[in-house]
Amino acid sequence: METAYDLPLIDGHLHIEALGGIANVAKILDICELSGLGLMAVPFWGDENVPQNVLVLLAKAMHPEKVFAFGGLRHPRSGDVVDPLSYEEQARRLIRAGCDGIKMAEGKPNVRKGLAEALDAESYRPFYRYLEAEGIPLMLHVADPVTNWDPAEATEELINVGWFYGDGTFPSKEQIHRETEHVLDEFPGLQVTLAHFYFHSTMLDRLAGLLEQHPGMRIDITPGHEMYYNFDKQYDAARAFFQRFHERILFGTDNSTGRSSPDTRRMESARDRIEGMRRYLARDDTVDCLEGARLRGLGLGVEALGDIYTENFRRWAGQKPKPVDIPLVVEECRRLAGLSEDAGADEEILSALRQIERRLESLSG
Repeated sequence: METAYDLPLIDGHLHIEALGGIANVAKILDICELSGLGLMAVPFWGDENVPQNVLVLLAKAMHPEKVFAFGGLRHPRSGDVVDPLSYEEQARRLIRAGCDGIKMAEGKPNVRKGLAEALDAESYRPFYRYLEAEGIPLMLHVADPVTNWDPAEATEELINVGWFYGDGTFPSKEQIHRETEHVLDEFPGLQVTLAHFYFHSTMLDRLAGLLEQHPGMRIDITPGHEMYYNFDKQYDAARAFFQRFHERILFGTDNSTGRSSPDTRRMESARDRIEGMRRYLARDDTVDCLEGARLRGLGLGVEALGDIYTENFRRWAGQKPKPVDIPLVVEECRRLAGLSEDAGADEEILSALRQIERRLESLSG
């Protein structure tokens, strides 16, 4: 009989930082014993992130059976390198090149403030309409923990990374959620996963209502460590929520491949996070789950775990990754290089794009 520890696992939410860390994709697949992973591009902010879309497609071309690639958008206020294509046109191009879906972190408060564009802005509507019509998966980061707006919680570390939002210059958590739910109402067929439990771990009843109202909506359990402590404070309600909505919850870690290889510490950290999350979901005793946290596990059954670990991601993103159109990705490398040169971008960005182009060409034979 299959047990919780025999079940395959897809990490549906993982990031790649730079070309130097691309070798770590294979290491993470191996050391974490993953059946697949969803690799999320974050090109929306800063010129240094211009290569992100072609980088995740290169990783997918190197591991075509296991890597799902999610591309992202560039905005007029992303940096000096401006993409002249509309959001819809960018998305269409990414999907043609081989992306399985789209990643948006435009709802993270510091990004939302910097881009100065509401999630329900008119400029996004053709983009959402396209995703809805084609059933294209969208991974969307909305808001952050409520404590990030609380001056009493404003640690030096939080301020230094730019994640304290209580100085009056950032949109409120409630505003960003309102924008998101307006999108869900207007585009009811949108196949969206709201990352980090939609930062609703203290509002399970409200989140349940949203899931009931929006059949295309899913959530992932990518830490946010705070959510696990919040679950523990309302253990019975949290366990009942997972049992009720196990077909709408995806597994993800927010792990990263890093910027260079080898990176033994990062690989071990990725493995430890996955093992801790699996213990938390599968066992009902007190377990070491996340860094320094000892909490009572949810003790979910094999059926629920199978959905959360693998099946929900496959139902959402596809049974297997789409093929990569390598010539189109090479063309995209050259297009981005041209935009970067015109903007006077750093040589490091141009060098990364050239290297990615060469790696892609070597894979095409």
